Amino acid sequence: MIKISEINILKISEKDNVAVLLSDVSKGDYYIYNDKKYELKEDIKFGHKAALNAIKEDEEIIKYGEIIAYAKEDISAGTWIHNHNIISDRGRLKAGDDR
Repeated sequence: MIKISEINILKISEKDNVAVLLSDVSKGDYYIYNDKKYELKEDIKFGHKAALNAIKEDEEIIKYGEIIAYAKEDISAGTWIHNHNIISDRGRLKAGDDR
């Protein structure tokens, strides 16, 4: 039997498109944001980030109301945000991107 539960998230700024998870979560757990239910796509540890909405490749990742990185690929709502799917400005410059 799969346990599905609502989880708590922390959105720090109104501008943010990611939220911090306030507990370890399992794939299939969900959060409610702007009156919509979003299912988590994978297990994610406490303190890590999840996308609040769909983020397109090269779009800004915003936390604390500031750009912290850019999406390496399309990211769906409820997906873990970490090094495997984002790149920082520093990383983009090292890769030869002139933006």
